[in-house]
Amino acid sequence: MSTAALAESVEEHLNPPSSVVVPQKLVGNGQHPIDEHPLLPVFVLGFIALVVSCAAIGSILLWLAFRDSGVMAPG
Repeated sequence: MSTAALAESVEEHLNPPSSVVVPQKLVGNGQHPIDEHPLLPVFVLGFIALVVSCAAIGSILLWLAFRDSGVMAPG
């Protein structure tokens, strides 16, 4: 028996016919979507990331400004 014939017979037995699963995107009678604002979490997390990054950069710039002004000079 050749390898090609063996591969064809194995593929027929291992791959059962699959059914298509359609996700339900609507709730109730089909008129109201599950999530009315799907991008809201993305914008909220983006805003939080922007605030944190600005605070980090601002603290570094403030530290550099203090260092150059002499405020952080030892006593």
